[in-house]
Amino acid sequence: MTALHLVHCSPVADLKVTKAHAHAAFDCCLFFTGVEADLDDAEAICEGAYVTSIDGDHIHVLDVEWDYIAARGLDLDEQAERDIRKIFSQAWEAAEDRREMECEGDDRAFVRREFDPTDILRGDEEAFVDEDGKASWALQRIRAQTARRAGYTAVKDWDEQGDVYIVDFAERENELNAGWRYVGRYSEICG
Repeated sequence: MTALHLVHCSPVADLKVTKAHAHAAFDCCLFFTGVEADLDDAEAICEGAYVTSIDGDHIHVLDVEWDYIAARGLDLDEQAERDIRKIFSQAWEAAEDRREMECEGDDRAFVRREFDPTDILRGDEEAFVDEDGKASWALQRIRAQTARRAGYTAVKDWDEQGDVYIVDFAERENELNAGWRYVGRYSEICG
């Protein structure tokens, strides 16, 4: 039977996500592609693998019961609001100040928008240009953490690769790490 599987490419064959090895921007969150294929069809799994780095040659499937919520469906919780305000409020004010200067002299052209963490969490508001990507990465992490706190395994989000599923391993490291299924080397299967 064909199902949607969470697929990830890693530079290591023995992948384990732990707090001790957390990424500075993403903490214990990991990115996946949802691939619809039979788990025995390595080529189909390989074709959809989310390649996150040039040396991500090892394909893994997170073989656990999972569910997800789309980022646009997330509800803002207190932790997410604190995190978003901490990261985005200064950038929001700077963007609004730039908008005000651009509209100077035309009172009808400028209406100051209120900072809304829910809109930012759900992706309904692009408040500013994120030139170095750090705020976007932080937002992806916040979305995955919010989904975990709401009881979901993953959040379905989007990035430069298209649709992506992000899983926060925090507080579920043992359960999720026990669910890894190694498929093989990307270079050997799809090379």
